Amino acid sequence: MKALEIIIGLIFTYFLLSILASILQEIFANFTSLRGKLLLKSAASMLELESKEAQQALIDKFKSSTVYQKYLTNSLVGKTLPSYLTPKQFVTVVKDMLEGEAPATGERSLDAPAGDGGMDLEGVKDKDLRGHLETLKSQMTLNARDITDEFQAEIDKAEQAIATYFDEMMSLTSSWYKRNVQTIIILIGFAIAVGIDADTFAMYRSLSQNSTARQEILQIATDFVDSDRSATYETTPLDSNATQEEIADNLGDLKTKLNTLISEDLEGAATPLGLGWEESDYQDKNIWDWLLKLLGWVVTALAISQGAPFWFDLLKLLTRSGGQGAQQPVTIKVETATKEEK
Repeated sequence: MKALEIIIGLIFTYFLLSILASILQEIFANFTSLRGKLLLKSAASMLELESKEAQQALIDKFKSSTVYQKYLTNSLVGKTLPSYLTPKQFVTVVKDMLEGEAPATGERSLDAPAGDGGMDLEGVKDKDLRGHLETLKSQMTLNARDITDEFQAEIDKAEQAIATYFDEMMSLTSSWYKRNVQTIIILIGFAIAVGIDADTFAMYRSLSQNSTARQEILQIATDFVDSDRSATYETTPLDSNATQEEIADNLGDLKTKLNTLISEDLEGAATPLGLGWEESDYQDKNIWDWLLKLLGWVVTALAISQGAPFWFDLLKLLTRSGGQGAQQPVTIKVETATKEEK
């Protein structure tokens, strides 16, 4: 029973810290336009340009597109990049990039070149994609009355093909985002572990040596499951077309959840777990003590990276196995997904 109580105590701690890391990561993603940056990277990767310099130049051209600029939103930290574009929106941005600046003459014919600033297609490796892009670029050189029915059919085919390319690339973007988020979560988890001295080995010693602490954290964990307090921390992914007010509301909601988590749940668990810095934690320690503590922080960070749902499922299982907690399943959703991840 003692071993089970220790395990439940550690799992409950990992669960709370995972929620904390998820909230902080979502706030970080909002402030840094992380999803929007990966969207731009996807657009550049889709064209398979030969060099990083060419890809960066394409990203810059994409960002400066007048059509893309319409999808930017104002936030507390300035302009926020859109985290998602529909295939139709993407095709519209691509056509704007292909067109560049219109010629000064104003009149266009089939032989007239596109205006300065149009996208250079020489570096696009995929021949089929380059052909579709050239079709759209040819459209930019024509007035509407010069476009025949046959050529319009080619344009429609090219737009559909580019939209399909974009859909396929969005699947890869979802994987990129998850990998980036996983790395960020580990770094945030390590910062949390150091910040509150959440050393797994120290927490284990505290629980194994203090039966009162074990009973206290077991009761807190059981009450958490029984009362379904997990619903307090459910989050709804922010829509990519959210207004400035919706972005501000979302950030405010995340801050409220963060304050609730710290003041109500983490604060209650801190004492029995021995979380927080005290003089004894850093006085009279030799190099081996610090290395062990560093390892304890790393273990905590890796545990946090597993995510709140993983630890909550284990917590439900073990509290029921120990004869504690609710008999009905309790679910938790700590979501940070966006449309492109689904």
